Amino acid sequence: MKSIWTIISSLFFLLIIACDNKPGTSTDNQVAYNAKPQGLYHYSIWAALVNKVFDGNLTAKEAKTHGDIGLGTFNGADGELIMLDGILYQVPASGEVLQVNDSMHIPYLNATFYRTDFDFQVRDKINYDSLRKLIVQHFHSKNYFYAFKIHGDFDSLKLGSMHKQQKPYPEGLDSLLPKRPHFDHTHISGTM
Repeated sequence: MKSIWTIISSLFFLLIIACDNKPGTSTDNQVAYNAKPQGLYHYSIWAALVNKVFDGNLTAKEAKTHGDIGLGTFNGADGELIMLDGILYQVPASGEVLQVNDSMHIPYLNATFYRTDFDFQVRDKINYDSLRKLIVQHFHSKNYFYAFKIHGDFDSLKLGSMHKQQKPYPEGLDSLLPKRPHFDHTHISGTM
């Protein structure tokens, strides 16, 4: 199975987030669903990271006002940013998962308020390519942004992070990605 970071790269703007909540069907959930703002919040652009723009003014506290799930990085390209259920986490080069304080700064973020438009189950073992085809079948258009959650048992995942960069930032993201630390996990259950 391809790594989760390969999935993120190949789907680029699609958000793949680890979480433990399953969508509900009650009337209360429907009210909350309708009250959430729609759209994708996008702070900075991917090309900025390629061009060594690793410092931003967006705080973690402000980021939470723009979504409850998301992906990005922290100033200095200091690891991966994962927003899950409105909580921000940092996965630095060590691979540990840390909860972020509200004052940390972010140079790049994609975030949205998650809502369930559809769901489906896959009963058989499936590989990355087959899963991607199943997901894409449900898209109304390839011209929209989508956020999705996938709950399951995974035989293996290869995850990645970033080493914190030091000014004056000699390398851009394009040259840093091939050298980033990887973490192999097997027999993992959860939600992407």
